[in-house]
Amino acid sequence: MTLMSLYPFITIVLARIFLQEEIKALHLYATIASVSGAVFIGQPTFLFGGGTGDAPTLGYITGLLGSCCLASILILIRKAGKIGVHTFQLLLSWALFGVIFGVVIGPYEGVWKWPSSTLVWGYVLGVCLIGAGCHFMLNYAGRLAPAGLVSVVRASDILWAYCFEIIFFVQKPNFCTWIGVVLVLGSLVVIGIEKIKESKNNRQISSPTARKQSSKIVLGDDDANFNDSARNTESSIQDEELYKPRVSPRIDEESQGLITQSNKDE
Repeated sequence: MTLMSLYPFITIVLARIFLQEEIKALHLYATIASVSGAVFIGQPTFLFGGGTGDAPTLGYITGLLGSCCLASILILIRKAGKIGVHTFQLLLSWALFGVIFGVVIGPYEGVWKWPSSTLVWGYVLGVCLIGAGCHFMLNYAGRLAPAGLVSVVRASDILWAYCFEIIFFVQKPNFCTWIGVVLVLGSLVVIGIEKIKESKNNRQISSPTARKQSSKIVLGDDDANFNDSARNTESSIQDEELYKPRVSPRIDEESQGLITQSNKDE
């Protein structure tokens, strides 16, 4: 379970490579806190001891491969959402391939048996309903939110799983468990605060009031420039009239008389 919780790191790297998503320092810190919290809650035997025997190597390999597969799923969901794939199409593909893999690989895990009682049928039905709802919400969120953030939020599943163990199976948390709870919740709170700030900034930028004010400012500047140019043109015309050479009436009459006399002589 702890090895499966490493997928947020893989998701961030793959999202940078295939989706060109920015790796922010805050997201990296939240990922480290979330994975560390999962380790403290899960308390794997190869780190904390207390195991009854050596764990099989195949279990470690399967955990790492499962983490890589989960990270790839988040990348594919995000990529599909960008090209307009509907959430129910993703959910249907998950269900169909789940049935196929169950029929092909299921016999290697043991003998197929029908549920033996109504209680078992209820558990199976509960897994189907809750699993379908879980995958629907995962696909829906993966289409809209960045893959890195979705992976960090989804990594909190180990926290909720342990909380249900405390409620239904009367598990007693120890000090390391509480450290893990604080780390996971802290990463979720940090991401939530960041998304709230981003949404507020986006609303302020795209609000109609802000657009009207910006248009008024632009129009006001244009009007001011037009008025300045008009005033400059008017003042230049006035200057031309002021400095235009003027001829007195007497000089004008004498010049007209000289012109008339010269015409008569000719």
